[in-house]
Amino acid sequence: MITGTANYDDVPEAMCGICGGFYKADEPEDHECKGPEIECDICGHISTEHEGRHYCCEDNSNE
Repeated sequence: MITGTANYDDVPEAMCGICGGFYKADEPEDHECKGPEIECDICGHISTEHEGRHYCCEDNSNE
């Protein structure tokens, strides 16, 4: 390390509200959320979106 620079290893960790994992507080975009996987009952799509939302290819609700 060069003398006089900041020590980037001392960045506090923050907890993800979705999966409970931890990430560096100054780099939240680097966190790969391991949230719960929700499988669609209709098409079988597995979503990591916290409510399981997705465009269902088998949705025929407009008929």
